[in-house]
Amino acid sequence: MPKEYIFTTKTGKEFSLPVPEPAEESSFFLFSLPKAGSTLLMHVMADVCKILNIPTVDLPTKVFSLGIQPGELTEDINSLWQSRGYAYVGFRSFLPPMQFDFSSTKNILLVRDPRDMLVSLYFSMKYSHVVPDVEEGVHPIRKQRAVLNNTDINQAVLNMAHAYRKYFKDYLEHLPTKTTRVYRYEDVIFKKKEWLEDMLDFLELKLPASKIHAIADKYDIRPDREDPQKHVRQVTPGNYKVHLSQATIDTLDDMFGPVMHSFYYDSVISLKLGGNVKNSGMQYPAGKLFMQDAHVQRLERDLAALRQSWSWRLSLPVRLIGSVFMDRK
Repeated sequence: MPKEYIFTTKTGKEFSLPVPEPAEESSFFLFSLPKAGSTLLMHVMADVCKILNIPTVDLPTKVFSLGIQPGELTEDINSLWQSRGYAYVGFRSFLPPMQFDFSSTKNILLVRDPRDMLVSLYFSMKYSHVVPDVEEGVHPIRKQRAVLNNTDINQAVLNMAHAYRKYFKDYLEHLPTKTTRVYRYEDVIFKKKEWLEDMLDFLELKLPASKIHAIADKYDIRPDREDPQKHVRQVTPGNYKVHLSQATIDTLDDMFGPVMHSFYYDSVISLKLGGNVKNSGMQYPAGKLFMQDAHVQRLERDLAALRQSWSWRLSLPVRLIGSVFMDRK
């Protein structure tokens, strides 16, 4: 019989979450960020769990549907987490009161270039994101949509950027490197079968090849053209360059400098499924990645040196002014 968990928010609101009987497998957590391919990750692994009879527990989606902000949750949610029996899914950020020994479970973290995520979030919040009906008041998404209707995309992106920086910071602080497998959206979006195979290998779960192919094909959605009105607006990396001014891009580069360096978004390196690379800043086992060859390593060092040079820094005002004139064309 499912167990009913009862939680109380900081404002005194009660809500419940039914949780099925546990399975025999070790528990694992699926973490991502808004518009990082989080829905894709959750759907793919939900199909896996259904086939393998692993119960999924999705507290974040339940909280979102009720219009409850993560900051309203209390430490009573920590009664949910068990080291065996469950797939904990739905996380687009680290919940503030969350406490658990993540070294006792395997954890997957899917990230994406923060510039692309912010552009995708802007269009999603403005047009396509479903707004749940709530019993009292107005859902936060509806309020945000009203604001975005009167806000330029560049300003909107900068307004939302601080939250994303916090999302990354929380993950880097709370998820142990030894038990967390990191994937980049850019490296897996066109290789869904290889990605799924790698996740299953990491989680020590087994599926027939035919099932893996079927799941990967089911979610291999590639729009022919960009459509702001749809949830899957477009999937090609680097789309932020189409929508943001150079001034905004430069500001985001500065804001997310450490994050982009940790995940190689400030380099010429393309991480691919297939070997192991340890990042000197974060040292997460970032999927099975090809080792960088000597040529790519040299380009990485040259680019890093350029970004730290005085000439690059002194030229920033000139590049910002130039971007203003380009935006007016």
